[in-house]
Amino acid sequence: MSPSTLTSLSLSLSPQLFVGWLYSKALRYPTSEKEIGPLLDLYFLSQQLEIARLSEEVVETLRTFYHTNETYPSLRRVQYVYSNTSQDNEMREMMVGAVARYLTLSDAIPTHWETALKKNGQLSVDIIRSIQQWHLQGASVPDVRDLSQERGREKVGFSDVVEGETQVSGYTGKMPGGVKQEEDESEVGVGANGHGA
Repeated sequence: MSPSTLTSLSLSLSPQLFVGWLYSKALRYPTSEKEIGPLLDLYFLSQQLEIARLSEEVVETLRTFYHTNETYPSLRRVQYVYSNTSQDNEMREMMVGAVARYLTLSDAIPTHWETALKKNGQLSVDIIRSIQQWHLQGASVPDVRDLSQERGREKVGFSDVVEGETQVSGYTGKMPGGVKQEEDESEVGVGANGHGA
């Protein structure tokens, strides 16, 4: 992050959030998705200032938020993290791991995610790497090479993309386990390098 980015983050960041953490060494738990943005800004600031404990606490707070609320990071949030982090970043890995689970367990790929994945090769590769880290047993993954067995394949088609059930402002289609993805005001223009268009 450049010094000018740090300055703009500092100005947009609620000073109460950072000062509150400095005094109490605790973060206020977000009550809605709207409170995620300031926490991400706080995370980027903590990375710039090399405050490892704060960085870890923000990641764990967001991980707990998504898990407790049975939601997943929106495309907008993932793109924001990609545009402000580099590879091997803990926040990026947490977000990508959650999205990998979301896309793997979904019945279809929402249109806005399909568009983003086509434009951002690094995000696509990171999702595959995240799935590889699950160390799935071969028997639990359908083997399309074995024609003697159905092995979980559906006859519908290879890449089912939700057209009518997806809105630009959020995914409203069926989610894994009935879980919702957070509102997503997608700016799908993430470039191949992972940065915003």
